[in-house]
Amino acid sequence: MPGDGRYGLGVGFFFVLSGFILTYVYRDFTGHSVRSFYVARFARLWPVHLVTFLIAALVIQPNALFSPLYAITAPINLLMLHAWIPINGLVFSWNAPSWSISAELWFYILFPFLAATSRLGMWFVGLTLIAAIIVISVPPVPSRPFEFWHVHVILQHPAVRVVEFVVGVAAGRLFNAGRRIEGNSTLLEVAAIAGVAFYAVTSTAVQAAIAGAGHEKIGLWYGQSGGVLVFAFAIFVFAQNGGLISQALSVRALVLLGEISFSTYMLHQLLIRAALKYDWLSYLGRPATIIVVLVLIYVGSWLLWRFIEVPCRRAIIAKAAQPISLKL
Repeated sequence: MPGDGRYGLGVGFFFVLSGFILTYVYRDFTGHSVRSFYVARFARLWPVHLVTFLIAALVIQPNALFSPLYAITAPINLLMLHAWIPINGLVFSWNAPSWSISAELWFYILFPFLAATSRLGMWFVGLTLIAAIIVISVPPVPSRPFEFWHVHVILQHPAVRVVEFVVGVAAGRLFNAGRRIEGNSTLLEVAAIAGVAFYAVTSTAVQAAIAGAGHEKIGLWYGQSGGVLVFAFAIFVFAQNGGLISQALSVRALVLLGEISFSTYMLHQLLIRAALKYDWLSYLGRPATIIVVLVLIYVGSWLLWRFIEVPCRRAIIAKAAQPISLKL
């Protein structure tokens, strides 16, 4: 089901977290240039995106490049613009999870303006109003290959999903200003986890209820984006780092899982698709297939992080920092 919040919860949480972390790290652009910010964001996303695209193209669907209709999605995907164009077959092309970094690209373009403005509330109201108008006015159409699909507008288009990012920016602003949520830190963390879990468990039922009341598109939005304030609360609470749960999460092994999480996210579906395509179940059986896939996901994620993500990011940033020499 395309609007099932259980599957989109992680992405929604990530969008809020992204806005919060960028705001915490950059605060303002006093010590940073807009150019260096864009270079750093490109270096963060594109190398892993390129490698996973190549895996999808060469291992998972090698014949797609020979299909004129599908091959045209390749340059759009490589430019990370595919979530901007709500075409069924384009948004989820090649490596489907990459739609979210396409949305992130839109957020990154906006971020220097959000970081510099003293009127973030007006930005929030304006962007939320635009998103609401889009959700309400987009015409519902059937899902047909390589045609416009309203579901992609509501669930994947960055002009709609940017609201979650801006909420994260606002939460980061409050945190940077020294605001804190008072109370027992561990109980607050438990409450935050309970809030996220409650949204995850109830989102599908609430979505169905909203749709049943005649507001299907709003229900669709709620199914994946309705937990935005709950996510912001949870991120804010854990950023305070005062409870037993946040302290437990600082164990080195869990920190490493966090460091490789982007590579894990970009790689996991490709390995699952490979297992299905090459019918590992027939050779290994279900339990062994699950174990092998999980091992490959995390070993592959570490390798992708260690030998592609980190060195490429450093190399791109270092190269961009070098002065340009003009030789006559």
